[in-house]
Amino acid sequence: MSIFTSLLNFSYAHCLSICGVLVPFSLLMTFTSLYHVGARHPRQHLYLTAGLASLTASFMIFHVWSWWIIGVIMVPTYILSIVAVVCLAINSWAISHQTSLLQVLMPCVAVSRSAYAKLVHR
Repeated sequence: MSIFTSLLNFSYAHCLSICGVLVPFSLLMTFTSLYHVGARHPRQHLYLTAGLASLTASFMIFHVWSWWIIGVIMVPTYILSIVAVVCLAINSWAISHQTSLLQVLMPCVAVSRSAYAKLVHR
């Protein structure tokens, strides 16, 4: 049995566990990358979190790809692939063009701060 077949069998046998770990971790690391960009932390922190998020998103793409190989095409496979691609895109943007991402984040932060302030002062 080849390594590729073994990986495919592992992916089928442990799908729920794989997705249960990769999806939250990828999203958490992507939000952490956005936090590092917004807080203007050193690039080393951003590289670490964006790298981990990109790695887990890549694993998720390979996991979904393994299901497409056997013909399982359902809504969850599309949702998982979209989540993975969005995480990869955001982290690539954070690494390659940190200043333009910061320009997009700052208005979002301002709106959320004002909404939070309105909720607190009711």
